Amino acid sequence: MSLLITMSQKELHRLEVIQKIRDNRLGVVQGAELLDLSRSQVHRLLQAYEPPRLCRRPQLVRSRVYDKQNDEQIFS
Repeated sequence: MSLLITMSQKELHRLEVIQKIRDNRLGVVQGAELLDLSRSQVHRLLQAYEPPRLCRRPQLVRSRVYDKQNDEQIFS
């Protein structure tokens, strides 16, 4: 199964710059200048492009399960 994603030239350029920053081939400040964004906006973009991490701390996993159970009790 193939998946086709269409992107504008601006989106492609943004993706290339974000990838260069993540690969440490370009600094955040230089990337911000290329994208005409602030440094903090580039940091937010980097977080958005980062894949979600798995939680390895059991106490956090337990608390998330507990919160989910509370939500189910509240909304049912």
